[in-house]
Amino acid sequence: MSDSRESTSSRGLEYFKAFSSFLSSVVIALTGIYLTNKYNSQQLEIAQRQAQSQLALAKLQEISKIVPRLGSNDKSERQFGAIALGMYGVDAIPPLLALLNDPSGDVRVASTESIALIGTIAAPRLTEALLNKRNPINLRSGAIFALGKMQAAESFSLAIEILGNPNEDPIVRKDAAAAIGFLRDGRAVPVLLERLSEAKNTDEDLAANILWSLRQIADPRAADALKALIGEGNETLQSAAIWALAECSPTEAQVALSQLSSDESKSEKIRSDAAAAIAYARKRASPNQQVKQQ
Repeated sequence: MSDSRESTSSRGLEYFKAFSSFLSSVVIALTGIYLTNKYNSQQLEIAQRQAQSQLALAKLQEISKIVPRLGSNDKSERQFGAIALGMYGVDAIPPLLALLNDPSGDVRVASTESIALIGTIAAPRLTEALLNKRNPINLRSGAIFALGKMQAAESFSLAIEILGNPNEDPIVRKDAAAAIGFLRDGRAVPVLLERLSEAKNTDEDLAANILWSLRQIADPRAADALKALIGEGNETLQSAAIWALAECSPTEAQVALSQLSSDESKSEKIRSDAAAAIAYARKRASPNQQVKQQ
């Protein structure tokens, strides 16, 4: 175990050194630009172009050191690589897209986070990857998730379309449902509720992500559907519905969850979640809206 921790720390240090090298190149180039201020504008423009070329070359050199390690059999090394690539901007997008299809979920998550960190400049490549049905499922699902996480303009319409398509792959639909939550757009509520009524009995993962998104949007229009769900279905979905209700309608949640928290026919987890959600809802509600627990 000690050797494993030391190996992981060593790899992290190597990636940090690589980025530090790139950062040093940035500092040197910027210093060069600063020193040329004493010259005329034409010379300054030439110096700036040279500095930009130096930065671009340094970045590509550092990326080239990381990319070979992405094929390692060691999951943690690939994960470190995905994290490190997020520091290099647009040039790191191709290898990060490839990592979205990594067999390890941890590596895929790290890649998604890094792409989101790079920002919406990556959106066209992600959209292309998503719409190509020949691409691997993990690549397509990671693409829509990343588009939502970075709140790209095109992500809303894409996610809604995918979520409403019963012929789409279930994994892609699941991540499309989560992508909507990052956008916090109330226009999605009717679609989410319609899909929830179908998924709650057929696709637990999809239903759970829909509930998560409803919680993020926090729209009171979802309250009735959530109140119906807190008393039915499996424990995972009931718990998700409890917390979504506390976000969507704190005042209604206090009433609806009061009986649930003391219902002995429910599991200890559900009763505990209901009690905790009541306390949370009370804090969210304004003083003149608070409802006393019955």
